[in-house]
Amino acid sequence: MNKKNISNILLVAFILRFALLLVNNYLFILPQGGGDARVFEAHAYYLSISDYGNIDFQYYLTSGVRLYELLLSLVYFMIGRQQILLGLVNVSLGTYLVYLVYKAAYLLWQDNIAAQKAAWATTLFPLLMVESALILRELPIMIFLMLGIISFIKFWKYKQKTKIFGFIIYTFIASLFHSGVLFILIGFLFFINFNTKGSNVLTRLFSVVLVVSTLYLMNETGIGTNKIGGSFDKSIELLQKREQYDVHGGSHYPEWMRLSGDGGDLLKIPIRYVTFLFSPLMPWLVRSVWHSVGLIDAVLYFWMLYVIRKHRKIFKFNETAKAIFIMVLLTVLVFSLGVTNVGTAIRHRAKLAPLLIVLAAGMNRQQLLLYQKQFMDYVNRLKERRL
Repeated sequence: MNKKNISNILLVAFILRFALLLVNNYLFILPQGGGDARVFEAHAYYLSISDYGNIDFQYYLTSGVRLYELLLSLVYFMIGRQQILLGLVNVSLGTYLVYLVYKAAYLLWQDNIAAQKAAWATTLFPLLMVESALILRELPIMIFLMLGIISFIKFWKYKQKTKIFGFIIYTFIASLFHSGVLFILIGFLFFINFNTKGSNVLTRLFSVVLVVSTLYLMNETGIGTNKIGGSFDKSIELLQKREQYDVHGGSHYPEWMRLSGDGGDLLKIPIRYVTFLFSPLMPWLVRSVWHSVGLIDAVLYFWMLYVIRKHRKIFKFNETAKAIFIMVLLTVLVFSLGVTNVGTAIRHRAKLAPLLIVLAAGMNRQQLLLYQKQFMDYVNRLKERRL
């Protein structure tokens, strides 16, 4: 890896994110800078001045969003209520995310140019910049997901068997902040069940047993499953309750998109899937200025998925990339079923943006290299004929 080049990218990433932090704190509130971001910060402060001895840590460990507030409160406990310094922690984490994307792309594609493209894309991705300047839980989720994926790449592509533990542990930690991301592990099970390459039978069996055991423990203890009702068997019931909520409002999906439990849901699920990924591209969902800004975000997802689909034959040469894409697709399905409004869709899909960036940047580059190789092979054959 070219440390000099990535250092320049990281410097730009830090400056952009720090500038947005200053704008949000001293000039005007950024999109998504109110609401949850302010609530998280306020709760963190109140926790920092409370008696930690009376805190129910099990509750915070199993509550997702409250865990994030507890961690933020520890920062305030040490430095006092310095919002700019708390924001600086997020800015630093956002910059670290850029490095993790670079590292994942480099390991996956073994191409420094592809890795740099991925790093630049993460640096300049609008929503990733904004969320690095705000007190939102998406950032730690993305970081632990990327750490998990890096471990998975080392495990599957480089045959470092012990890295399966890192993949599971980091994904588990990410699920503590939001249960939806644990379906990355289920996506891995789906992949390994149908994939016949990349590892021997014992490695595959051990991996399946390890992941299934982890999911079983999460299901039994409720840790990391708060967003799906505390266990897998309660997830359907929770989904049905959410669908009964009032869907009227500025950013909610239209009434006809609500799942009702009948056969018509088979048609609605693909619509929800596409809407989750690309809203508010659908005209009927653009109801505010913020939604209009979200169009840029939607276009970027459309472009990344277009690149991946266009160069999908690259999956034949890189089983690890194929596995990551399967994990993303399954996780998107779960999120799309649980999300019922545009704003939440924009935030939730951001959790998976770094993974899509790693895939799209690398596949575009690999296709170019493949064309170059084919062209050089053609030229060499012509030379041989002339000789």
